[in-house]
Amino acid sequence: MSDFHKYADIIEALILVTDRPITASRLASVAAKLKADDVPKVVDHLNLSYEETGRAFRIREIAGGYRMFTLPEYESYVDALAVTTREGRVSQAGLETLAVVAYRQPVAKADIEYVRGCDCDGVLRTLLGRRLLAIKGRSDAPGRPLLYATTDRFLEYFGISQITDLPNWDEIAAMVGELPSQISLTIKRGPETAASEEAPELTEDVVSDHPEEESGLAEVALTQGDET
Repeated sequence: MSDFHKYADIIEALILVTDRPITASRLASVAAKLKADDVPKVVDHLNLSYEETGRAFRIREIAGGYRMFTLPEYESYVDALAVTTREGRVSQAGLETLAVVAYRQPVAKADIEYVRGCDCDGVLRTLLGRRLLAIKGRSDAPGRPLLYATTDRFLEYFGISQITDLPNWDEIAAMVGELPSQISLTIKRGPETAASEEAPELTEDVVSDHPEEESGLAEVALTQGDET
């Protein structure tokens, strides 16, 4: 690939000005004559340059695209500067619902409520409005209920590249210790390009939902017995 450094400068500029992950194909389409397959090489070159010059950031592949991130050692300084808004938080109920969907998608509301043991109408509306979840289609079950799946925004929010990056059963067991043998967990792979991120029409009760508290994805969907 000719003019490698020129393309590196272009890719760096494009990633710097975007506030969402930008895909290799999109980067290539803007940088004329650059192939999408060459983008990872350019990113590796940029990251090596950042490391050699002691820069405080790196480019990471996340949610199917590339974004610029500061290094972990600067987290406390960034946190001190950042202003956390109410819109940026997810409640415990939201985290539990996201976990159920992430591990069982596409999944109907009734199945989410069965796992959580409570009504999920309000939290689903909020998560749809936040574009963390999207409607994937309808089930063949009686009544043809809507099916929910995670989105690229979900991947971006939790800092993972794909749904299978979530911890599996062995990793969770290692973190929390031995759990009852009758409990099993299976990650069900989501759609390759996540469900459509188009948010449904919001009603007033969605907009005025209670503020939510930010946290990591601390809860996972656990089921008893065999898992298909």
